Amino acid sequence: MLGESRIKKGSGIVIKEGNSLSSSVNLIAGIDAGSTETRVCLADATDAELFANESRVKEALQALGKVYTIPSTYATTMDNREIIPASQNIEDNYDSTIMMVRVSAEHPMVTRHRVLRGKKMRDATGLVARYLDSSTNKSDNPIFYINIIDALGYAIMHKYNGAIPRTVNVQMVLSVRPKEQTSICRDRMIENIIGQFIFSWKNTSITLNIQSIDFTTEPEAQVFGTTTICDLKYTENPDTGESFKELADRLSNSRTYIHIEGGGSSIGVEVVRDGQLVDSCSSTFQLGGNYLCQIFIDRVRESIGRTVSVDAANEALVTTLLRDGRDTIDVNGIVADCKNQLALDIVERLRHNVIDLNHWLSLQDVEFITLGGRLFRQDKRGNTISTYLREYIQQISPNTDVIVLTENCIPQGNLVIGLNADNESATA
Repeated sequence: MLGESRIKKGSGIVIKEGNSLSSSVNLIAGIDAGSTETRVCLADATDAELFANESRVKEALQALGKVYTIPSTYATTMDNREIIPASQNIEDNYDSTIMMVRVSAEHPMVTRHRVLRGKKMRDATGLVARYLDSSTNKSDNPIFYINIIDALGYAIMHKYNGAIPRTVNVQMVLSVRPKEQTSICRDRMIENIIGQFIFSWKNTSITLNIQSIDFTTEPEAQVFGTTTICDLKYTENPDTGESFKELADRLSNSRTYIHIEGGGSSIGVEVVRDGQLVDSCSSTFQLGGNYLCQIFIDRVRESIGRTVSVDAANEALVTTLLRDGRDTIDVNGIVADCKNQLALDIVERLRHNVIDLNHWLSLQDVEFITLGGRLFRQDKRGNTISTYLREYIQQISPNTDVIVLTENCIPQGNLVIGLNADNESATA
């Protein structure tokens, strides 16, 4: 076809409308409800058999690799206007309705919402984008709950595309920031999540019965997911998987290490001692991707006197090139300076708000610091916060290493934690 090479085809994933005749499905869901993306990993009884069978390692890895993702930013509208999609691909058709049927909260965070995301949100006029911020607890924010229910609905449609069940019973494992592990926050989330919801998309409707919920911190789930996947990769191919075994062994056998999970709105810090999280050291700091973006915007204004949009800033932090009409401006030096500043900010918070507050801990006690999340990824020129962070850490403690965990394994970690808990309850 003429011009076919110029057509942007997107993911190519098209959801077939309608439900199957299946009455219900039981699922365990591992969820990472971040400020940039909401990620879901699902397992039913068939998937659980894979993880229980040591001879099916390759299939287990494939199951853990199926992570369903939606953008966390959305807009809502009260009307039923038609918004014509750019294509039939799912990413051009994020237009759902979610409705709370029953929860125990006196004032539910979720009621009834038509939710638009991605291109549908941008193509509609008069809408206000809504996104998670770093200053509000997720447990107090309706955006958090809407993202969870919406992401579950889309994940189920992906998993069962062509035979989507009408009713799904869900056992959920959910990651939250370390500071949100208090009983007050947990109770509020339980009251607003456990219950019944209806997810509708075009002619498809799914009743979600959320029966239980367990909580992890984001750093905890990331480390657990990483060690699980590394162990599976080594088991699948011991000849080429030695590096995966070494990483899993370091995480499992270390006397003391620190994990920092860098998200869009904040970073979470956990200290792991003898394989156990130290609750007194769990901390959350507002030093995530949004903070880095603001540093960049301020530096550009100071350096070249130009106002930069958030979208342009986020793009430049990846490409190190700032759009300027038909041309681009090389801002590699500014990007590097911003990442250097953020690394120094993280080290200072770590020293004064985590280590100094615990008399039994010094930085020299820490064997290594692991970094997870997109915040610590390299840009196109190779700049990364981890390089500067390592430099500052080793000025204080030369033998403390810094390790970057390149994959986001939070939803997989939560899923495996949920599967293990389900197996223990079944055998008890």
